[in-house]
Amino acid sequence: MKVVPGQVSRIAKLYHKRQIEYGGKPGQVSLGKDSVDLSTEGKRIQALKQHISQLPTVREEKVAQLKARIQAGTYQVSAEKVAEKMVEEFLAAKRGN
Repeated sequence: MKVVPGQVSRIAKLYHKRQIEYGGKPGQVSLGKDSVDLSTEGKRIQALKQHISQLPTVREEKVAQLKARIQAGTYQVSAEKVAEKMVEEFLAAKRGN
């Protein structure tokens, strides 16, 4: 944008004039209030996000159960399920998912 001599002062004068026309004092800036109207879908998403943010990141009950089973020696790991998950993860990473 090219600034032409006198352009800035004309803009400032116009701004000053508009402030006086709308009841403002020169040099005083009045800010309007912002508002947002959410759709029903937006409100639902907002409520879900709030609910999710309140959930614990660690399922402590599940962790306690697994610890107890490991300490008791009753926790059994299926080698087949571990292998399946490893292959799934490998393929997903290869696809970029």
